[in-house]
Amino acid sequence: MQTKIQEYGRIQSSEPWSKETVLEKAPSKATAQRIIRLVSISEGWTMAGSLARWQEARFGVRFNEDGRLYGRQFNTIEEARDLFEAWTT
Repeated sequence: MQTKIQEYGRIQSSEPWSKETVLEKAPSKATAQRIIRLVSISEGWTMAGSLARWQEARFGVRFNEDGRLYGRQFNTIEEARDLFEAWTT
């Protein structure tokens, strides 16, 4: 089992980094200026301040506002799509 938190210098160059792929995006029903993204998140290391943390493969619904990232992650695409549709339609 992988260590869940690691210093950047201790991560091997062969280890994967998590990548986020936008599957769909749409304006928020709360405010048209906010764009909601349905995303797929791959397994791998991700930045967590001064350390890196291990990210399991998941799906998410995200948006940015005032320079901050907001959202939730889910185990299944169906759960993520339900929230995406609730926030956008």
